[in-house]
Amino acid sequence: MLRNIPYPTIGTFLALWIPIMFLSAWLLHWAVIRDVNNLFFDRLSTGAQRNDIVIIGIDDASLQKIGAWPWERSVHAKLLTELEKYNPRAVAFDVLFVDPRARDEEMVQALERASFPVVLASKFEESGYIQPLYTILNKNVRTGAVNVGPDVDSKVRSYQKYFNADGECVPSLSQALIQSEILVECDTSMHTLRYQPQVKKVSYSDVLEGVVPASALRDSFVLIGYATADLEVDSFAGLFGSKINGVEIHASALATTLNDVPSVVFSTYLVLFTNIILALFFAVLPFIFRRASVQLIILGIVSISVVFVAVLAYEYGYKTYMPWAIGLPIISYMFSLLYSYIVGAQRNEYLKKVFGTYVHPSLLEELIANPKKLKLGGEKRRMTVLFSDVRGFTSFSEKMSPEELVDLLNDYLNTMSPLILEKRGTIDKYIGDAIMAFWNAPVLTPNHELVAVETALQMQEALVHFNQKLQRADGLTLGIGIGINTGDMVVGNMGSDARFNYTVMGDAVNTGSRFEGLTKKYGVVTIVGESTKNAVSTHDILFRTLDIMTVKGKSDPTTIYEPLRASESMRAFVAKYEEGFRAYVRGDFQLALQLLGPLASQGDGPAQVLLDRMKTIDVNTWKGVWKWDEK
Repeated sequence: MLRNIPYPTIGTFLALWIPIMFLSAWLLHWAVIRDVNNLFFDRLSTGAQRNDIVIIGIDDASLQKIGAWPWERSVHAKLLTELEKYNPRAVAFDVLFVDPRARDEEMVQALERASFPVVLASKFEESGYIQPLYTILNKNVRTGAVNVGPDVDSKVRSYQKYFNADGECVPSLSQALIQSEILVECDTSMHTLRYQPQVKKVSYSDVLEGVVPASALRDSFVLIGYATADLEVDSFAGLFGSKINGVEIHASALATTLNDVPSVVFSTYLVLFTNIILALFFAVLPFIFRRASVQLIILGIVSISVVFVAVLAYEYGYKTYMPWAIGLPIISYMFSLLYSYIVGAQRNEYLKKVFGTYVHPSLLEELIANPKKLKLGGEKRRMTVLFSDVRGFTSFSEKMSPEELVDLLNDYLNTMSPLILEKRGTIDKYIGDAIMAFWNAPVLTPNHELVAVETALQMQEALVHFNQKLQRADGLTLGIGIGINTGDMVVGNMGSDARFNYTVMGDAVNTGSRFEGLTKKYGVVTIVGESTKNAVSTHDILFRTLDIMTVKGKSDPTTIYEPLRASESMRAFVAKYEEGFRAYVRGDFQLALQLLGPLASQGDGPAQVLLDRMKTIDVNTWKGVWKWDEK
């Protein structure tokens, strides 16, 4: 019957999934979506503040005092001379000195006298590598490239530490400030730029006039560059809208390097491959977890984790592409949902039609997820069956209208049924006020014996609360009897083509029904068989022996037990009872009377049954087994 139920094939799925993923990756890499990714990481692009980096700005005040740009080189020579008083760690000019100017010789002399490292700007252009006019005059004078690579939105998010000029490794302006040796290996990779929250700035003219405190520049890295909007030669878009000058970018690049922040911009293909693998996990998610709530929880947890890991990785210098990291898994998941719905609709509908009328929804979901667990028709299986019946229902029926009686019965069944279903039991049928249920079919239930006994104890406890809610003036309460047995049973669809039921049958089933009937004779709520008791191993449940007996139509004796919640007082009670029971079995009725008498006087039903029985037993012929002549 399951032969025609469709199953998704891996080949068909991948044939559709792979092109959809690559199409989605292409769409998610559109400029507008890249802008969203940039906005996300821009918020995280602030580095640790450094106070040893200072910008000497060619600002509006300096232009007013010194004159229009460009200035004579003697002005810069004077600045270098003034800086000797401040003892900076190193100085860099973010100004290109490529054309001869008046009084160049003064600049040359200042460079020759410099006692601190001075970095002069160079630049890579389409025409080639442009170096400063002044040649290397002493060991303190270096050159550094001022090139920065803005993104399409004119914002600078990464920088290079080194450039390759026809085999020669040229450091960037910021890197030249802290490095004097020439590298053999030239690493031209891009590094994520961490902007300084605030860069210390002083005015060019204030330094010339000597009004800047000595502590402001002492032992600092000094960068000299444009700091006015009037000069458009070195202006870029800031991360958050306002314009910034190139010297601020170099200052942040220097801070990023000094802070030793690992910085890696992954290859686009590596990022895509990694996120395709993540998307593949989400592709199989609907096939692993059938419950939508579980899928959404996992989707949410993983998505949040991806964001968290991406943020954490970014803090350590590893930058990924978030639209792929989040978008591809979600698209993959949505595609799998649609695919699994289409190919599984017929199968699910079939299983719901066949089993939906008598299997608990959670078990039905498991059958839908794992249809191979199901075997239609009769099947022999070790199972546990439970029978329960209401005591005292006749008294209620005599004092209540039919409508009230039906409401009472429905309330009772609505109280007890969820306890069975929550323990993954299958309710076979309702027979008036009786309930028949079983475990370990149609889906295997580990420890089904323990689960059934635990259900019975919960039903006893629920009945106490149920009677408290009744609060009848006549004091009437409901009682129940429960019989549980474990053994080999035949389970499957039984009935006609027009009407059938998924049920169990067999000798073990009948015995469980008899145990339920015997609860009235022993004055207990629940009786379980020996096979059930032997399979339950827990310190939370005690079993006291009710009897060794044979039922009508059976010659082999069986031992029956009452399950009880374990406590210190209950352990002491059961121990005393068991000692009396053992005396009863071996025919020591005098000792049994001494031990069981006090328990019976306290209202214990099983003890009273044994006391009454011993009055009728011939001790000379007693073999320790009681025979019931009625069912």
